[in-house]
Parts: sequence; C-alpha cells; structure tokens
Amino acid sequence: MTAKRIFVRILLFYVLTIFVVGLVVSSNDPHLLTMTDTASQSPFVIAARNTGTKVVPSTISAVVLTSAWSSESRIIYGMATNGHAPSVFMRLNRFGIPYVAVALYGVFMALGYMTLSQSASTVFTWMQDIVSIYTLVNWICICVVYLRFLYGCRKQSIDRHKELPWTAPLQPYTTWVSLVVFILLFFTGGFTTFMKECWSTETFISSYLNLPFIILVSIG
Repeated sequence: MTAKRIFVRILLFYVLTIFVVGLVVSSNDPHLLTMTDTASQSPFVIAARNTGTKVVPSTISAVVLTSAWSSESRIIYGMATNGHAPSVFMRLNRFGIPYVAVALYGVFMALGYMTLSQSASTVFTWMQDIVSIYTLVNWICICVVYLRFLYGCRKQSIDRHKELPWTAPLQPYTTWVSLVVFILLFFTGGFTTFMKECWSTETFISSYLNLPFIILVSIG
C-alpha cells in the first residue's frame, strides 16, 4: 500500500505538474536561459509569473529549501534509528522534531552562501553539478541492483507474486527501459564539451566523474 501511494504521489506531484508547466511555458521562453541568483529561471516560477503572481522566486526557493531540510533530516534520523548513523541523531525535542539531525543538515545548507563570492561560487557550481549528475548515477545503480534481485529470485525459483508483499508490474521491461534512458542521459549530459572548440574541464569532470568513481569504490 505504501509503495502504491508513493507511485501516485510521484505521478501527481512530478509527472502531472511537469506536463502542465510544459503546456504553460514555451520552450523558447527567454527566461529559461537567464542565469540568476534566484529561482526565477525555473519553469515553475515562469509559469506562475505568467499568471501575474508576485514574489514567486523567493516563495519557490523557500518551499524547496524547507522541503529538502525536512526530508534530509528525516533520512538522518531514520539511519540513526536503524543503527547506520550515530545515536545522537535520534534525539527529539518536545515537539517530536529530530533537532540534532536538522542542525547537521542546516550546517551544510550554509554552503549556499558560497554563491556570494565569485571564486567560491565557482566551487559551489562544480559541487552542485556533480551532485546533480550523481542523481542519475544513483538511479542507474538502483536499476542494476533491482535487476540482479529480480534475476536472483528467478534463479532460486522464488515467485515474486506469491512470496513478496508487493511487486512492481511490467518487470523487468520497465526497469530495462529506465536503465537505458538513465545511461543515455548520463553519457549525453556533457556532450557539448566534445564539440569543436567547446571543451570545458568543469563540464567534463562534473558530468562524467561520478560513474567511474562509483565503480572504483564498489570494486574496492
């Protein structure tokens, strides 16, 4: 039931909203390519601005920031509960908030102030790009692990539909399609750096460092 609810939420909050934004914001909107220090180039912000809503960039930034702060602190608390992080992160205040986990994540959020300095902003941009690409690598790893789990069940004659509490439909086809798409996105993400006179060390490193690093660490 929980897995089904997650699927519905992803469908509504991500797929549906992106579809609607795609209908509202033109692909050649000049604001999409305008670099700013706020979220004003976000298609969600542009869509809201086109409706006449004010102070949208700051509102979107606040929503994203508080959402990330909440989710990441819960992850740290969950890790501590399962014994995968120091027990100090299990401490709660009288409102039931894991304040130690929230404080830890708040320290890393302060790295955002690096954008106020030109030199530090360059480092922050590198870090931001590497983390963004790591999301693709993370999903590639998830797909590979799930495929090994699926074929492992088959090898041991384990019937997923009878012995597991919940099974994803259309397997392994959807996982293979997802894996191919993620790999394609990964290898084409920094393709511009291979074009004539367009080499960028930052683009190359941030786009392709993660995968060999993950492979090296896994083998090690």
